[in-house]
Amino acid sequence: MNEIYKGQTLFICFIRYYLSQDNQYLKENYLDFENQILLLYRRGYSAKTEDKAFIKSQDYKSDSRRLKYLLLASYSLKLDDFTFIQALCCHMNLITCLASLKNDLNIGFYNSIDIQITKLTRFRSDYQNEIINYIRNSSEEHYKAYDITQIESNRGLNFKAFHTMIHQVTSWIRTTFSWISDDNLIRYFNEFCFKINRSQRKATIFNNLIVKMVEGDEIYQSELISN
Repeated sequence: MNEIYKGQTLFICFIRYYLSQDNQYLKENYLDFENQILLLYRRGYSAKTEDKAFIKSQDYKSDSRRLKYLLLASYSLKLDDFTFIQALCCHMNLITCLASLKNDLNIGFYNSIDIQITKLTRFRSDYQNEIINYIRNSSEEHYKAYDITQIESNRGLNFKAFHTMIHQVTSWIRTTFSWISDDNLIRYFNEFCFKINRSQRKATIFNNLIVKMVEGDEIYQSELISN
C-alpha cells in the first residue's frame, strides 16, 4: 500500500490512470474517483513527498476537467487523513467554486466559471451563495487592505460565539437522535443550519419563502433523494 517503486507510488499510478482518460470518461467518473481516493486512505495510505512533487509537476491550466481531479488529489495529500478527506468530498462543489474564483480559472465540467457556480450551488444554502457572491464581487485589492493576523483560541476563550454554536450542534444531535450514521452526518448538520437560519429570520421568513418559490428552478424528487 505505501511502497515506492522506481519513484512511483500507488497514489501516483492511480492519478496517472485517471488523467490519461478522455474527457467524457472524466466527466462521468468523477464520483468514482472520489470514492477511490477515500478507499485508498481508508486502507491506510499516507501522503509521500513523491506524490506532492508529482501533483506540482502537472500543468493542466487549460484543461478544466483534469484540474478538478488534481484539485481533489492536492487537497487530499494536504489533509492526509481519511476523516478529513471524507468531509472534503462532501463540500467539494463549494471548494471548487471558491478555487475557481480565487485563481480566476475554470475548474470542473462546465464551460465557464459563471455556469460552474450556477450549477454547483443550485441546491446549496443561502449562506454558501452569499460567500461566493461576496468573493466574486470583491477585487483582489479589497483583501490587501486588511492586515490579517491569526488569533489563538486560548482554549476557546477568544471564540465564545463559535464554541457556543459547536455546543448547540452537538447538544441538538445528542438529545434529538438516538443514533446517526457517518454517511448522513452532513445531512443532520444541514438540517441544523436550516433551523437556526430560520429562527434568525422570523420577521421575513414568509416573504423569503414566497420569493424562493417564485424565483426558484424546478426540482424533482430524484434530485432530492441521494443515490
